[in-house]
Order: sequence, then C-alpha cells, then structure tokens
Amino acid sequence: MPIPIGNTNPTPTMPEDISNPAKLLLEVCNLSITLNGQSGPIKVVENLSFCLREGETLGIVGESGSGKSVTATSILGLWAGPEVHHYEGEAWYYLPHGEKINLLNFGERDFLKIRGKEIAMVFQEPMTALNPLMKVGKQLLEAIQRHQKLHPKEAKSKAIEVLENIPFSEPERIFSAYPHQLSGGQKQRILIAMAMVNHPRLLVADEPTTALDTIIQNKIIQTFERLKNQYGTSMLFISHDLGVVSKLADKILVLNQGKTEEQGDTHSIFGNPQAPYTKGLIACRPRLDLKMNRLPTLNDFLPQNGNPAKYKAVEDAIIQQVLTDEALETKRKAFFKRKPLIQIRDLNFAYTATKRFPWSSATRKKVIHSVSLELYEGEILGLVGQSGSGKSTLARILMQLVKGAEGSIIFNGRNILESSQKELFAIRKKIGIIFQDPFQSLNPRHTIAHCLMEPLESFGIGKNKADRWALAAIWIKKVGLPQDALYRYPHAFSGGQRQRIAIARALITEPELIICDECVSALDVSVQAQILNLLMDLKEELKVSFLFISHDLSVIKSVSDRVLVMNKGRIVEQDFAEVLFEKPKHQYTQRLLEAIPKIEFRNLQQPHSSKNNKI
Repeated sequence: MPIPIGNTNPTPTMPEDISNPAKLLLEVCNLSITLNGQSGPIKVVENLSFCLREGETLGIVGESGSGKSVTATSILGLWAGPEVHHYEGEAWYYLPHGEKINLLNFGERDFLKIRGKEIAMVFQEPMTALNPLMKVGKQLLEAIQRHQKLHPKEAKSKAIEVLENIPFSEPERIFSAYPHQLSGGQKQRILIAMAMVNHPRLLVADEPTTALDTIIQNKIIQTFERLKNQYGTSMLFISHDLGVVSKLADKILVLNQGKTEEQGDTHSIFGNPQAPYTKGLIACRPRLDLKMNRLPTLNDFLPQNGNPAKYKAVEDAIIQQVLTDEALETKRKAFFKRKPLIQIRDLNFAYTATKRFPWSSATRKKVIHSVSLELYEGEILGLVGQSGSGKSTLARILMQLVKGAEGSIIFNGRNILESSQKELFAIRKKIGIIFQDPFQSLNPRHTIAHCLMEPLESFGIGKNKADRWALAAIWIKKVGLPQDALYRYPHAFSGGQRQRIAIARALITEPELIICDECVSALDVSVQAQILNLLMDLKEELKVSFLFISHDLSVIKSVSDRVLVMNKGRIVEQDFAEVLFEKPKHQYTQRLLEAIPKIEFRNLQQPHSSKNNKI
C-alpha cells in the first residue's frame, strides 16, 4: 500500500541549519500560550520553537485545535484581550537594519506601524475579514495609503495592478464591487491582494486556499511563489491541505495539541515521516490513484491505550479496503439496473442583475444552460467545477430555494418546478441539505436537541416531544457523538463535531436525497476522513442518495460513484469516478485535474494497477 510509514522511532525536532546563509527573519523560542477557559486556564501552545529565514516558507500543519492559528495570530498581536491568560517565551522579529524586537512585548500602537507593511496576514474567512459596507476598492486603498504616501490616482493604479496580478479578469469591476457581490473564492483573493499590496517581508497565510477550486488554487500558489521570488517575502503558511503545503513550503512544522510532533524540510517530512501523528495525517488524505471502500483515519496510526501502533497491521488493513479493477468493473455493470431517483431535463436558469440606477434597464444573466442528468437510488453523484460554474445554484434550484428555473426536475413522479407550496413542503421532507459552514447553519441560541428536533416538529414526525427526543438521541449516536451532546450548544463543539450534528439534522427526517454543498471543505484531513466514512456508511445503511458538491477532486473521487463536471452552467463531462479521473476527455476536466497539488512519496509497492506514486 503506497502509504508512507517510515521508521517507527520518531526523531527529535531538527535543529536549525546553521549553514544556511540567509538571514533570520523570525525566531520563536519556547512559546507557550495559556487561554482562560470556562473551567480555568488552558495551555493551547507549549514550548514551541522554530525559525524562519528571509525568502523561506514554513508550512504549519495539524488538526483543528492543534494551535496553528493561535500561534500565528499571537505573533501578529491579534490574539489579545481577556481570553489570553498569559504568554511565555519570545518571538523575535529581525528588522531590515539588523535590530530584533520581541513581538510578544509589543503594544497595539507598535503593531500598527509594522502590521500590514512589514508583516501582513491573510485570514481564512473572507466574509468576516472584509467590511460589507465598503467597496473592495476603498478597502484596498485604505491598506495602500496607510503605509505609502501616494496620490489617490497612483494608489488606485497600484490597487488595479495588484488585482490584475492575483489574477482577476475584470479588475475594474472587482474594484467597484461590494463583498456580497463576489463569490467566496473572489473574496478570498481580495484578502490576498490586501495583504500583498505593500510587499511585506513576512506574510502569514491562515488557510488561504480553503474556499478555492483547483484552477484558482493553483493560480494562487503561483502568485505566492511569484511574491516570494520577486520580493523575497517569507511566509508562514497554515493549511489543512497537505498538497498545497508540500508545493509551497521549504520546511514543515507539525503541531498536535499545541506541541511539536516533528519539523524538518518538506521532502523529509512528506517523503519519510517519523512521528505516528504525521503518518496518520498523510494517510488520511483521499487518494487520486486508488479507490477505497473506506478511508484510513488518524486513530489507525496513533498508539491506543498506551500500546504502540502496529504499522504493518495498519497497512494490511488499509490494503483490504482498496477496490480492484475487477470489483470496480462489476460495480459499473450493475449500476444502471437501478431506478433513477431524480431526472433533470433541459434545465435553464437566469437571474436578474440588480439595477445600478433607477433609470437603467435590468439585465438577465443565464447561469444554468440546458442541464440534463439522472441521479440513481443509492448513488453518490459528485458535482465538480470552478467557483461560479453553477454548482450551488443547481442545488438551490433542487431545493426550490430559488425560483424561476425552466425545464423539468422529476422527483417521485412529480415535476418539482410545477409543485405548489404545499407539495414543496412534502418534497423538502425527502430532500435534505448539508451546508459548508455548520456553525452558521446551527442556531447558536439553541441546544443540539432543539436543532435536531425542530425539523421533526415541522414535518409532524413523532407523536410527542418524548418521541422526538428519542429520535434525536438515536441520530446523535449514529453520527458518533455521546448522548449528553444533546444538552450542549453549537459553540461547545469542534468544526468536525458540528458537521456531524448537521449531518444528523439532515438525515433525521429520513430523506431519500441529501445535497452536500462543500460539506467537508473547511475540515482538516483527519476529520474529513471520518465524515466521508460516515456518509458512505449511512449510504449503505439507509440506501439514501447524495448529490455531493465539492471543489476538492480527491474527495469527489473517494466518495462518488459517478462524477459530473460543470463549467459556466453546462455539464461538459460525466462518467464513473475512476474512469473520468483516469481518462478525462474534456479539456476543462483535464485542466481541473492537472491543477491538483500532489504529494510525491518514496517508492512503495502498489497493490493496484495505478501507474504513479502521488496523492
């Protein structure tokens, strides 16, 4: 099985390479961060040390809660206030003339002089980082004029130039747009433009490619590389996408519960990891070269109950999950004997653009063009494409969250587009949806029990509150959470746990179809593997069908029976997942696949007919 196992004895943290002639830019020594928790102080980072030189990129990886973001924001002085109990250690930043300053001792006034100029940051969530009341251009000009004495015309020219380099095909339109008029990927690129506009010496990027499709993601990687080569910018690059990190980073730091598991050069860490935790993280990533019944999870590689992990046994168990070419062929032959659950024929949809002025004529923009498809009973149908290709619009039309589509969507013998409100209410009982951000889709004022029981009450399921409570208890157990979770609120759970709750809420009404709209894109690889395994288990147990929308092609291949490729509102290619990924026919599909960041490993024996050794 081509999963890097390496030696079973982890090596200590690698010392700094004193032969490296590049100057030190950042030196973090024995950093510990303690926060005020509900039950007392909690140490979230412990004795963390690392160095970053000029022109170097350090990739920081680990699960959610491992201390990646709190380390980065603390260095920038952005993690402050009553929640911080205290800091220990030093974070030395070396100024251009050689003087060094301890960033942990800086006040807010001191940070205002260097933040955005010397050190800049790209945040993960663009909607909360951008001011929704200000046009994008004005926010870019603010970033420029704060640190550069430029005439307004010169500042605007510089802002447009930065937007062109990101790249945006219509920089003038983007400059004049409000954040809500842009897609998630476009907003993320605006944050990168704002961080790059003053050519900082140190760029801290916290999950900057999470919301981006592979083609734009690849362009962003190239933009970061160009910034590094052109201006000598150093980067702290935080990401749960190991492929992106392996492509950009010179060195890797692996964090687990605030502690260093291992660190070293990228080739050594990804090619021959030593720590069990690192091996598990890499193995959890969905494979492009293999089709598996189940994905390995982090727990497979960690010592259990004080006993060391038996890596040979883990490898053998994972090999058993690989589907052979013969098994895949048998599965394909039996596929079309199933009955279609949904049939879409000649679906078209256009929305009316907002009038900029009362006297101007409204324009209509067509976003879905003659889409036809079938989704079969018990199938996971993958839907891929770039941001703005029409994937989420298609999902909203299926749920009838947007009106005005033309064509037909036949579900249970009825055309959804011609259904009355009463009929739609009954249909929505049979079609559930899992959104990308579980925290925003769960009401923070309600307990988990209330969140799960609300759809039961709406659809009249259960005789009384006791019946609905019993159903909530059954489903919270099905998704792997303890029963006492019902008494808690959404903020008390991790991102992966909240997504499990969202899955339980979508399935509790026993729907026939679940729409997953980027439901694992914000999760780290270990939690992602658990959620994907859970969805595949529920598919087999409940015979429910899934429309699985994602920009992550490795995820799509791992869970999907068939894959549809969407571009500019049209289905340009469709086939069985393993066939489409092995031999894509359309040029657009080929571009998507070529843009996927891949991790190269040392040569290991293949149990399958795959011809490469990349994931």
